[in-house]
Amino acid sequence: MLLESLRLNHFERFTTSVAADYLAIFSPKEYQLYQNDEFERPRLIAKAEEDLFAKLKQQKEPQVFSSVIHSRFGEYDFDKKAFDFQPLKNISASRIEASESIYAFPKEIIFSFSNKDIVNGIPMNEDEAKKFLQSRRSLGDGIRDRRVTLELDFKFISATSLSDLIAEIVGFKVLDDKNNVIYQYKGNAK
Repeated sequence: MLLESLRLNHFERFTTSVAADYLAIFSPKEYQLYQNDEFERPRLIAKAEEDLFAKLKQQKEPQVFSSVIHSRFGEYDFDKKAFDFQPLKNISASRIEASESIYAFPKEIIFSFSNKDIVNGIPMNEDEAKKFLQSRRSLGDGIRDRRVTLELDFKFISATSLSDLIAEIVGFKVLDDKNNVIYQYKGNAK
């Protein structure tokens, strides 16, 4: 995810501190050995910067990430022919935290979805919906288990900083309690 953030933020505008941080994370022994050596440190940082540029150039297309969200579906809407299902409606942003703060790299990356409204309902015709609901485990007193799993695929499309990204949902699946796909959206994964 960090490489995506660097790619979207046009890494070349950052100082050598990003390359030094990269070196500290991915070559910690070498970094510790030369961190106080003013002769070797610049050479190592320059090499780390070259490595980062090479990795970013190799990554021509945005990487697709996945996330799993456990949620519940609502009542069936007979007009829309779909169960109410909007698990992202009240989520303004998601956050991924590092276990510790690392120099200039962000301790957390916060991202929001530009198109979260596409996860809006679980379409089914009326007969299918009735059969599906009645097949769900009873929780007692006629209450049916409405838990489902949402598997989201997304890519990052823009950034305002290293720690603030905008993502676009490129596909998703809704799985029932037996992990069967009950609805799938295949967007443009390019």
